[in-house]
Amino acid sequence: MIKIYFYVLVLFTLSLTCSAQSDNKLNSTEDSLRTELRKTNRILATTKEHADRLMYLLTAKEMALRSTELRDSTFQALVAVQAYNFNKNHKGNPADIDIYRALYKALERFKDPMLKTLTNNGDKDISTKIDALASKLCSCVKRNMKVDEWNKFSSQLPYEKTCGTSK
Repeated sequence: MIKIYFYVLVLFTLSLTCSAQSDNKLNSTEDSLRTELRKTNRILATTKEHADRLMYLLTAKEMALRSTELRDSTFQALVAVQAYNFNKNHKGNPADIDIYRALYKALERFKDPMLKTLTNNGDKDISTKIDALASKLCSCVKRNMKVDEWNKFSSQLPYEKTCGTSK
């Protein structure tokens, strides 16, 4: 009887030891899974940020190219400026030639004398010219894009003020 009791005690002790080891393995596995989940969430967040940035830059490029085809000079200017805003705010190429052309073509419609100083001034780099063109266009139009205008080009993006004015 004592032998049986001893064997039962040994088996019980072994089962507790195995159970503890199993719990440790489960905890270790659970910790590993949590760590992997955190890594995956960081990768997903970075990927989403990158995708959002690319969406804004693609929209900027599309707006810049399409703005030159618009008949309404004010709307053309607003679309060109918004293309500039998206490009600048989402770390696009500061010397993007399509953005420059859109802004330049829009300012041409206002027959602004500033154009002569921009084209004849070879010492300014294109990104400085782009900034000056966008600023000048905002002073010409003196308003933001309206929501219905915004939705023609940017309906998938949240509305933003185009020229930073309160109108």
